[in-house]
Amino acid sequence: MRGTLHLRYSLARAGRVQLALNDALGRRVRVLRSGTEQAGAHDIVWDGRDDAGRELPAGLYFACLRSGDTFSVQRIVRVFGV
Repeated sequence: MRGTLHLRYSLARAGRVQLALNDALGRRVRVLRSGTEQAGAHDIVWDGRDDAGRELPAGLYFACLRSGDTFSVQRIVRVFGV
């Protein structure tokens, strides 16, 4: 599928996880994962759409992963879109 992206992360221990995407203005556009996960490697595919199913335009996005007391952010540049 055009514009898909694999997001990979690893957890040291099982616990509650939230993986969300924010736009460049900090607005949440998609929650990709929210719930409890096992320790180990995880892979999620983002189809370039927001929570309402609309394809997002090209631009800067941030993947925000929260697990327990750990929070990490990865910058994503979407090169094409609507």
